[in-house]
Amino acid sequence: MEKEFLSSFTFGFLMAQLFPGALTLFALSAPILALGIAPNASLADLACAVCDKWFTTPTRVVLFLFLAVGIGMFIHGIHWMILAWLENRADSPRPVRQLWFHRMPFWTQLLLAPAWMVVEILWLLVAVRGLDKLTMEENVSELPPERFEAFEFLQEFYLYFGQFYAHTAYALLISIPCVLASLGRVRPGECAWAAALLYFAAAVFHLMGRVQLASLFKAERKLLDHAAREPR
Repeated sequence: MEKEFLSSFTFGFLMAQLFPGALTLFALSAPILALGIAPNASLADLACAVCDKWFTTPTRVVLFLFLAVGIGMFIHGIHWMILAWLENRADSPRPVRQLWFHRMPFWTQLLLAPAWMVVEILWLLVAVRGLDKLTMEENVSELPPERFEAFEFLQEFYLYFGQFYAHTAYALLISIPCVLASLGRVRPGECAWAAALLYFAAAVFHLMGRVQLASLFKAERKLLDHAAREPR
């Protein structure tokens, strides 16, 4: 029981919720606090300004953590709605891993992944009609009790890491315009390199998250298929 709690707290909360939320909040604070630093400053100067704002008193640290958790949960909700929409979409209901974008060569996906993340969000906002398209069908409801231990193993092995990669990808995506919005105060060369690195990191984390979650959903389906073939 203690081991399960530690695993859920570390990977399910700290990595999958708090860290992406903290990264997002840190990035969102940067353009505002950049207004208070000297022109032609470095990114390190901007990072120090953000740290001085949030981490100088216990009250601010608590507020930062509280807001970071809330943002992390918000990212989780958006991500889950996108996954549900991609699986339930009326034009071609199929697993997300079979979406036309994910059938492209891997290098192409890597090059376009952050832009595709924006397309998915806009697609969700424009095309969804009704909450039913945003609900994910959970496999656990079809699972016999004797298979639940194997199901929990799959969840711990794939889900937390998949959520960490996916949520962090959104945090990195949000960080790109935040860095570019600091151009007026931070050296343009540093901003350009930082934006490029964030773009590449967002692409890698997005695809790693999709691979983890696709592996989880495939494994769950195989588990259900095996359970269905077993004599009762």
